[in-house]
Amino acid sequence: LYTSGGYLFRNLDGKAEWGRNYYQSSGALGGRNYNGEEDSDLNSNILAWGLNFKPLKNLLLTTRLRYENTEKSNSSQYTRDGTSYGFGYNGVVDFTQKYDNNVDESTFGESVGLEYKGIARTRFYMDTEWEQSEVKYLQTAGGVAGTASPTTFWRDSHVDFNKDTYTLGVNTRPIRPLFVSGRYRRINKENDYTEYTDTKAGYPGWIGDNSRTTDEYTLRTDIKPNKLIAFTVKYQDSRTNYDVSK
Repeated sequence: LYTSGGYLFRNLDGKAEWGRNYYQSSGALGGRNYNGEEDSDLNSNILAWGLNFKPLKNLLLTTRLRYENTEKSNSSQYTRDGTSYGFGYNGVVDFTQKYDNNVDESTFGESVGLEYKGIARTRFYMDTEWEQSEVKYLQTAGGVAGTASPTTFWRDSHVDFNKDTYTLGVNTRPIRPLFVSGRYRRINKENDYTEYTDTKAGYPGWIGDNSRTTDEYTLRTDIKPNKLIAFTVKYQDSRTNYDVSK
């Protein structure tokens, strides 16, 4: 029996400044200037625990647990200045735009694996993984006081993610120069979007539920007749069914 655990804290702070210039290629002289800056922060807490248990000589059981909570914030602001000379006005409006994003994400994952080595030079394995995530994010956009009609919206969203992965596989080396592996994997994903609000008129809608099932088959053969030459052949087939509602 072997067990281990750990805690990880992660912090990231960043800042960026940028500028863009557009120039008229024909017609009126002049162009547009964009100048902006962006600040971002990330704080993450991760807890992990694992256990390996060997009840028999050729049988190994593994379990893993992981919890992660991440908070991300992002604030950006840019100013657009438009100028036009000569033949007509290009309709550019000067304004200052501000965006704020706050994301809170929590993920809990667990896995169980089984491995059998009762046949010489052969390994059979089975893995099952479950992961549940909850993401809450708030997005706002608006203009700084005194500027002309920039984009304005407010979005408060809550999304639930579920992912299940089931794997069956075998690795074998019947003779020293030959290695063969085969694997089947099924992945189920479900997303549920709720509490979506947008105060800007004309918003077209949203996806309420989204599920996806993937079946994947992999077969690989490695041949190494000597130390200098090796051949590898791999076949993989993956098929996905989608179901989108609301």
